[in-house]
Amino acid sequence: MKIKQLFIYFMVGILGFSSLISCVDNEDYSTPPIPPEGFFKETFTNCQKSDGSSLSSPWPKIADVIGFDGGASVKYSDPFGNADVRSTAALGSHVWFPAGKESSLVITGINTDGHSKIRLSYSIRTNNSAASNVNILKVKCNGVDLTIPPLTVSNSGYRGVSIPDIPSSSPITLEFSTTAELNTVGIRLDDIKIADIN
Repeated sequence: MKIKQLFIYFMVGILGFSSLISCVDNEDYSTPPIPPEGFFKETFTNCQKSDGSSLSSPWPKIADVIGFDGGASVKYSDPFGNADVRSTAALGSHVWFPAGKESSLVITGINTDGHSKIRLSYSIRTNNSAASNVNILKVKCNGVDLTIPPLTVSNSGYRGVSIPDIPSSSPITLEFSTTAELNTVGIRLDDIKIADIN
């Protein structure tokens, strides 16, 4: 009888712990980023230099990177040639927008067929302890400026940003960009996701 009671207590404890985990807010990327889920995602986890070697310093520019999650039909670029892809033990793989330079990440060819009401989310952090507004990194979808929520970010952890009801006409183009004037701290971008709004 005691063994049966112990087993019941054990199962209740496991279920309670599982429920606690499921309640974690996926929009809070502070400790650590949660891999995104959706019909499109970009984590930069599988990125390599164009010669097939692992990411390392000197960090490759967007044009010199292969292995993006989007696959062959999705193209990645930076018209300014200043953004690069980095990977560190502490920060994971991400795009780096250097301070004091105009730079961007343009993603084209994202198929949204069959998805009419969609949401964009991504995680961002800066390279400075002082708080900055997340809108130092501008975002466009199909050429339309997206309204970014009024959030602050620093180097203390990734901050999740979620933008509902983005344009869904397929194929879509996403553009993350900043200027020398806006970006005085250095910006890291990770975990880009497009998902249906239920």
